[in-house]
Amino acid sequence: MKISEIFYSIQGEGRLAGVPSLFIRTAGCPVNCPWCDTDYAKSFDAGEEMSVAQILRRADARDGSNVVITGGEPLIQEDLADLCYGLRAISPHITLETSGILPAGDLAVDLMSISPKLSNAQNDEEKNFEHFYPEIISGLIEEYSSQIKFVVSDLQDVLEAGRAVKEISAVGRADLMLMPMASTFEEYQLKAPEVAQYCLGFGYTFCPRLQLVLFGGGKGA
Repeated sequence: MKISEIFYSIQGEGRLAGVPSLFIRTAGCPVNCPWCDTDYAKSFDAGEEMSVAQILRRADARDGSNVVITGGEPLIQEDLADLCYGLRAISPHITLETSGILPAGDLAVDLMSISPKLSNAQNDEEKNFEHFYPEIISGLIEEYSSQIKFVVSDLQDVLEAGRAVKEISAVGRADLMLMPMASTFEEYQLKAPEVAQYCLGFGYTFCPRLQLVLFGGGKGA
């Protein structure tokens, strides 16, 4: 597997925000979001080749802690299923973070954290490229306990997220989480109050990004 970094920190987003967790960040992502806050992990050459056994030895140092497998896009990793089952022996809870562009198959995962991509994820070279696959996301939700998080910057993004969630089976307004688009604490300070107001107006859930508040973002945060 290609691994960008393994570190122990505070989960910053979603239902488990605030929980100390071991993060295993894979390298490589087919979605090239221009606002990505882990830009250093997007390249398929950005990580170190590690075996499942090597990763588990590193994880064993935090035996008993929650584990978050993130990226990049973890679902492109061939040995992901073996890693998840190996982690099951040392972790009470495994979260897998994905963009929802690929089916997962059978994974020993407690929470599938899905961050579908809106049109704001398109860069200048791929304005007509689609990153949103409602059938795949609906399948993930049917198979796993899940949460849905959209990265938004303005009202247009919020309205698009509302339209998108209607295409996903078994997801309602109360399930929709909105995260402010930001890669630094300063950007988060500016954007978070605006996104919070959108959540109040539409009845969506505000999703914090504590890694920016506590650590400013970047590697190991």
